[in-house]
Amino acid sequence: MDLKERSSVSFERGSLQRNTSPFKMPQETLLIEKNYSAGSDIFHCTSKNHFVKWLKHELLLLNPGAATKRYYKARNLIYNGVWPASLSNVRLTVLVCITLMLVEPNITSYANNWLWNIANILYIPKSFPRSLQALIVSSIIGIFSFIFLMILRQGFLRLLLSYRGWMCKTPKSHSFMTMMWCGGVKLLSGYKPSLYSCQRSLPRLPVPAVKETLKRLNESLKPLCTEEELKEIKKLGKEFESTLAHKLQNVLYLKSWFCQNYVSDWWEKYAYLMSRSPLPNNSNYYICDECYWMPTDKSVSRAATLVYSLLMFKRLIDREELEPLVIRNTIPICMAQYERLYSSARIPGENNDRILHCEESKHIVIHVNGIYYKLDICDAKNQLLAPTTLEEQLNWIVKDAALHAESLSKYEKSVASLTTLKRNQWATIRTKHMNTGVNKDTRRIIERAILLGIQLFVFLELSLNGEKLPFQKVACKVTLADYEPKNLTDKGKFLLHGDGKSIWFDKSFHLIIFSNGAAGLNCEHTVADAPAMAHMWEYILSREVIEKLFDDNGYCMPFSRVFKQAKIKPSQRLIWEVTPELQNYIEEALSLAKVSNEDLDLEVYDHKKFGKGAMKKCKVSPDAFVQLAIQLAYYKDAKKFVQTYEAS
Repeated sequence: MDLKERSSVSFERGSLQRNTSPFKMPQETLLIEKNYSAGSDIFHCTSKNHFVKWLKHELLLLNPGAATKRYYKARNLIYNGVWPASLSNVRLTVLVCITLMLVEPNITSYANNWLWNIANILYIPKSFPRSLQALIVSSIIGIFSFIFLMILRQGFLRLLLSYRGWMCKTPKSHSFMTMMWCGGVKLLSGYKPSLYSCQRSLPRLPVPAVKETLKRLNESLKPLCTEEELKEIKKLGKEFESTLAHKLQNVLYLKSWFCQNYVSDWWEKYAYLMSRSPLPNNSNYYICDECYWMPTDKSVSRAATLVYSLLMFKRLIDREELEPLVIRNTIPICMAQYERLYSSARIPGENNDRILHCEESKHIVIHVNGIYYKLDICDAKNQLLAPTTLEEQLNWIVKDAALHAESLSKYEKSVASLTTLKRNQWATIRTKHMNTGVNKDTRRIIERAILLGIQLFVFLELSLNGEKLPFQKVACKVTLADYEPKNLTDKGKFLLHGDGKSIWFDKSFHLIIFSNGAAGLNCEHTVADAPAMAHMWEYILSREVIEKLFDDNGYCMPFSRVFKQAKIKPSQRLIWEVTPELQNYIEEALSLAKVSNEDLDLEVYDHKKFGKGAMKKCKVSPDAFVQLAIQLAYYKDAKKFVQTYEAS
């Protein structure tokens, strides 16, 4: 491939030598290549001074964002630490105390004397003005009373939230005691909590008694086992209770004292990360957008607005400005999973995987026609790229991908198929073929991206005066060919498992755009459960309904406010180096993915006969109704029950 066709930054460097300057730059020529929308320009730095100037410039561009992030982290650390109390409580206490000490009303003479006695105990010099003495005493009392009340409120709130009786009652039939409990929770809860404010007040997961655990085990296995099998299980349970159970129970008690949830890390490791099965069709799940309505049929324009909305939601998470979810407008739930929604990936391992989370990620990755592009999300002033700017960049990416699609082999455009393999097999390939050279750079960019989006089925036809031209000719008119999923089932299948080569299943979530403007997500299950992803997706789709994001022609609407986009970094095309051995692995992955996808039965359709209202009239929750329906359907098909993991 010609050097000018490469968009990755490359350096020609000699070996670093140890001398008085630990980071002395070698005198070899430094080649810095950048790709711009209009083409590729090459800059030659013939000395280390030029490189230092360039490096300083690049680092200065990052400083505003780093400073802003540090500010919000420090602010939220203080805010969450004192919640449900507020720093305004300190100001109020100081104001009351200083007023009492200076005004000295007769009705509060006892309190006045007590406050001035504290001034004597503190040995505040008598030479200080009376107002200064009052300020010092009031400040000390305000701080200590604030700390005391803060700890007291946090403790009482955690104690109240430990009550679980409300779960067994319907929302409209609470007892008087439950209503009093709700009032107490609301009274002790702070005003406008931030995303993680409630985390310190959430009760720890209780460790059930051994007898209770064995009792529930026997009850759950009763429909699945014969009488003889149940007797054997009960016998083994009694042996376990009299031997190992109490030792293991003590370990659980010990662990529960040092963590909020003694199960969560084990659940993540043993239920997800240690599974060696392929992610598609086994672990990853999908989310659709609206079934029959789209705000625009321009796929690139919708991709731009969706990406912008996703980045806005990420900013709310980073600044902790997203309010925590509460049940029945009272009970807060854990929001810890939101931290890893973005900039995360599941890294394969030989025996178990691990989660990679990169807080400092500043780029997204776009996948079009089998080609990956890196796109920085902020300009030189650390402003997010506006939807119109994203639209321009995505349009350039689509055109560039069409121009280079024919020059790439089938295997270079199908590297993502490797993520469909068994986890240990993918780990071996990743270690052998993607830990050096350009493959390592491209892989790291993808894994560390904030999000990964793909523009599907956008085929570009290049024509001039009605005649089709070869792809290498660029002086042409560009049109988008129409393609869309045939129905909801077709759409659901692609979002779930793709075509075996388009989705990087290791990413926390993968935004998928179809040519008709329809969209959806493919989500990796380990980083977050569906409710967290659904909350994010609901926020994104709600913006499309509430706000006018597109003009009358379906293109991105410019900001109504005055906004000037600063200089932006150009999109960068990523490349792979596919060896013959890697080609064989990709071919195998494509074949296995095809077999797995064809083996899956999925039917998505509208159920219009009845909804949750009919279920609630039967005094059954919609969740329980659906779970029972699944069990009944399986029993009718298999004539037996099996152990079931209840999906949300």
